[in-house]
Amino acid sequence: GPVLDLSRDPRWSRVEESFGEDPVLSARIGAAIVKGTGSGKLGNPFATIATLKHFVAYGIPEGGHNGNTAFMGLRELHENFLPPFREAINAGALSVMTAYNSIDGIPCTSNKYLLTDILRNAWQFRGFSVSDLGSIEGIHENHAVAPSIAQSAVLAACAGLDADLGGKAYPNLIDAVNTGQIQQSVIDTAVSRILRLKFEMGLFDNPYVDIDKAKSEVRNAANIRLSAQIARESIVLLKNENNTLPLSKDKKIALIGPNAD
Repeated sequence: GPVLDLSRDPRWSRVEESFGEDPVLSARIGAAIVKGTGSGKLGNPFATIATLKHFVAYGIPEGGHNGNTAFMGLRELHENFLPPFREAINAGALSVMTAYNSIDGIPCTSNKYLLTDILRNAWQFRGFSVSDLGSIEGIHENHAVAPSIAQSAVLAACAGLDADLGGKAYPNLIDAVNTGQIQQSVIDTAVSRILRLKFEMGLFDNPYVDIDKAKSEVRNAANIRLSAQIARESIVLLKNENNTLPLSKDKKIALIGPNAD
């Protein structure tokens, strides 16, 4: 995370993961989360790479079906759906996850305009991009714009996708390089983007956590109290009509609907 999908179709099955339908709100919350994880300053002790998802327009699928095509013009794409990602990247995000859907018939996971022209060239993004689980395979299996998973991998890599979350597609790139379907320089570029960040984080010098320190600091009493305080203070009361809250013992709550039990 953070999840920056603008949820504008209530039928979509992942609405609860998002911050709603407003690009300004999503951008501000996303940027705040990125700053909270260290603003991409990987040399700091507790810095974490934030992965923005899903790039892009995942929350408006045709018919509300998850991963279906998204219909929109370039103006709407740039005016509403891209700004939250750009603001979070400006805040220090160093990873972007592609979406399952397609835009104008091109799967987001193999969309060079999104992954290279915008992300790299226009925004000067210095992190790495990664597929969502199985989304490279989906270029062939769901969108049917590639004759095989191997060809899906070539399309994604050439579009500028650096990492394969599923792990079944990118091993095909070895044969693709050997048979001249893709230049080795494309692979070298993707690998270098990931390795550079690992070096910046010091993962090759100190690859493991201090177990004793983790035991003493994770879920300790002070952190549990802080989590409870954050939960209480994050509740927003829109309207307390007739002083309904706090509930008294002589009031009852009706749970109505198919999931009431």
